[in-house]
Amino acid sequence: MKLTLLGSLGHINQYTIPAFVKAGHDVTVVTSSEKRVAAIESIGAHAAVGSMKDTEFLTSALTGADAAYLMLSGGFDDSASMDETATKQAIIFRDAVRNAGVNRIVNLSSVGADQGPEVGSLHMYHIIEDTLRELENVNITFVRAVGFYSNWLANIPTIKSDHAIYRNAHAQTVNAMTDPSDIATAIIEELPNLKSTTDVRYVVSDFQTGNQIIETLSKKLNIPDLKWVELTDQQMLTQMEKMGMPTPFAQGMTTSNRRQDSPDFYADLRANLPTLGKVKFSDFAERFVSAYQNS
Repeated sequence: MKLTLLGSLGHINQYTIPAFVKAGHDVTVVTSSEKRVAAIESIGAHAAVGSMKDTEFLTSALTGADAAYLMLSGGFDDSASMDETATKQAIIFRDAVRNAGVNRIVNLSSVGADQGPEVGSLHMYHIIEDTLRELENVNITFVRAVGFYSNWLANIPTIKSDHAIYRNAHAQTVNAMTDPSDIATAIIEELPNLKSTTDVRYVVSDFQTGNQIIETLSKKLNIPDLKWVELTDQQMLTQMEKMGMPTPFAQGMTTSNRRQDSPDFYADLRANLPTLGKVKFSDFAERFVSAYQNS
């Protein structure tokens, strides 16, 4: 089977590409860098070098594929809102799939895609899902992942300097988290299934409150006074901007963080809860310690 994958040699594709090649599929990987071509080919896949923001290129990369995996990647336009960025990319995805005649798509989406602008940055995935649903006679599965464990690595500087994790969300709020390997498992199962009836598939590895995260990391890092500090939305926004995050992205992240305090945020996820993935937060904590010590 001919498969085309976006995402280059990223966190998820490091698992999916070797698995698909080993299974005997003819795999093409879209990458924006010539520097990754040799590494992609060494795995046994083909490289298509270009930008997913280029409809003509993406159409060419998808043409002839029996199935394609789509995902957002790359930087954001500092001058555009996240919704504007998502709308542009969604149209490119839709048009390229339609022009290429691909009939099976797996799209990496996100928890919150069932909701509106109140979920902030995650509303991008709602826009993309809605636009892809305009395609006729295309079998689409939306893999809605929750927050990556690796997102917590961004807190290493303040843990070192202040023994604190700063977030504009309550410490008792539950965080649904996942690992790229567990997301890859879902994609590996879904993409070659041309007759899949799965519309939405959530991927979750573990649930942890902020307090539980603090307890685990405090023990692993041997920092007894590690604490969770709840910021106001404005304080969170200011902190992200100081870190160099583009304002539209910082605003979206601030909104989505606060939205997690709402009992409605995970309502659809809990109503369609999948079997939890294999990688637990305690497993990730070992990697967190390593990253902390080497930072």
